[in-house]
Amino acid sequence: MGNRRGWVIAGVAVLLGVVLGFHRLVPNWPGRIGSLIESFLPWVGLLVVVLLVVALVRRSAVALVALLLPVGVWVDTFGGLLLPGEEADGRELVVVQHNVSDENRDPAGTARALIGSGADLVALEELVDPQVAVYEKSLAADYPHHVVRGTVGLWSKHPLSGEQVVDIKPPSIEEGWSRGVRAVVHSPYGDVAAYVAHLPSVRVG
Repeated sequence: MGNRRGWVIAGVAVLLGVVLGFHRLVPNWPGRIGSLIESFLPWVGLLVVVLLVVALVRRSAVALVALLLPVGVWVDTFGGLLLPGEEADGRELVVVQHNVSDENRDPAGTARALIGSGADLVALEELVDPQVAVYEKSLAADYPHHVVRGTVGLWSKHPLSGEQVVDIKPPSIEEGWSRGVRAVVHSPYGDVAAYVAHLPSVRVG
């Protein structure tokens, strides 16, 4: 029985490794399963840890060897995010991205907090009337350049140009849905293309 359980753990480990390595090949049907898997992909590492503990308790060499596959793929995919970033050379743009919520009852307070961040660029999602006017007024002094398209916007300390809508509307959503914008930021370090996008939530079904 113990040997059989070891092979079961090994099978699950191999399956997780395949999903991690080839997640882009998982179809989005039925139930948008492909998008759902990609949304939770980093957390597959927790399942690997659970399997590792079970394999150690069962003392299954087969399972432990099989777990090398998902561990290796996960580390290759996400391990770099756990390492400290490179030292800044003094030339950097600080960007803050924030979903301000369409139910926000204190947009002015949110704007003050964003200003306090000292960011060069502020990207906001879920902008709705009449809160948009509050953000425009509150951020104007510190961020004189901005663009709003649909429910997303970009505020900048540096001049902007080439503002345009980025079409990320899924085919199933009606016209008038706009959650993407692109603009060129003319920073002291050169021109930078900035995108603000608010993807729809993943829903099963």
